[in-house]
Amino acid sequence: MSSIPDRDVIIVGAGPAGSAAAYELARRGVRPLLLEKDRFPGERNVCAGGLPYPAQRRLDLPDGVIEKEIRVTRLVARGKAKEYRTERPHFVSVRRSVFDRFLADRARAAGAELLTRRLVTGVERGANVVTALDLERGEKTRFRAPLVLFADGPLTRARVSHGLGCSPREMVAALVYELADPGGGGEAFEFHLGGERGDSGYFWIFPKKERISVGLGRIKRFVRRPLREELDKFIARHPRLSGKPVLRRQAGLVPSRAARRLSGEGVMLLGDAAGLVDPLTGGGLVYAIVSGKTAAAAALSALSARSFRAADLAHAYDRAFRRTIYGRWLKLMSVPYRFVERRTERGSYSWYPEIMRTLLDLSFFSLRLLGKL
Repeated sequence: MSSIPDRDVIIVGAGPAGSAAAYELARRGVRPLLLEKDRFPGERNVCAGGLPYPAQRRLDLPDGVIEKEIRVTRLVARGKAKEYRTERPHFVSVRRSVFDRFLADRARAAGAELLTRRLVTGVERGANVVTALDLERGEKTRFRAPLVLFADGPLTRARVSHGLGCSPREMVAALVYELADPGGGGEAFEFHLGGERGDSGYFWIFPKKERISVGLGRIKRFVRRPLREELDKFIARHPRLSGKPVLRRQAGLVPSRAARRLSGEGVMLLGDAAGLVDPLTGGGLVYAIVSGKTAAAAALSALSARSFRAADLAHAYDRAFRRTIYGRWLKLMSVPYRFVERRTERGSYSWYPEIMRTLLDLSFFSLRLLGKL
């Protein structure tokens, strides 16, 4: 096992959260180390890939990263369809293999160090020594830093090393297919909700340039049938999807409850690792990026003061994120989600389709009122 000089900040995972933190740190003179297990960030990620349209401008995303600009959102709840049409785009779709790579490359161009094919196998609490296995050479390297940022997804290594993160019980099981779609004719995001008892989950269809992302999410502990069986039947019944070749399949877990603590002694949790996902929709890209930026600001303050105590990081990061509009929104959305969860647990009708329809009605009404669409 080899050893290398200390770093100021180590970031585990080069997804949107980790890369956002690395970029903010690097452009302010700190050279963070990003450790990524895949050959390149986003290599195996095939999530839905939807972003609010304003994010394209705020992140300064080039045209090559954007797959589709979405002006139509279609909600099908209990067999009844409703469309939300706008003159200007309200969403964009991205491919995570392109989007994640762009964010990581931007962080690297700003001065961050990115090491790929590095699987973190251990983190020593207190000393903040991170051990990473080089998957190409089979060698292990130890890295040390006063701050470690975990952006490694819902099954974060921080659960083992620091007792932080979300319970696997509090998650949604998701299955995603990428279907070939030569010509890329689809122009609408589609959400299909509600089974016979108003199941607390939905199917989605997100069009890309030459493919379609179609998936299904269900609260993990309430899954009644295999997700693949449900998704295959949905695709076979849908006239636009039936018969299209499957390019990729991927299953995963999505947090449905934010972690009680987002930080600890010398560590912070970002994005999915911290459970920062809208529990009603499962969307987490925006929250991941905001948490990365907030964590970077907290890290800069900690490095300046040379104080990495849990209490200081909780004030600079946990409190700061929860006071943002995004943190407040997640807290607000947890209320109807808990209602749906309790109803489902009792075997009662969940009201999830109706709640989602009301939420979309209010969202589009508010945007029109503000003149944003």
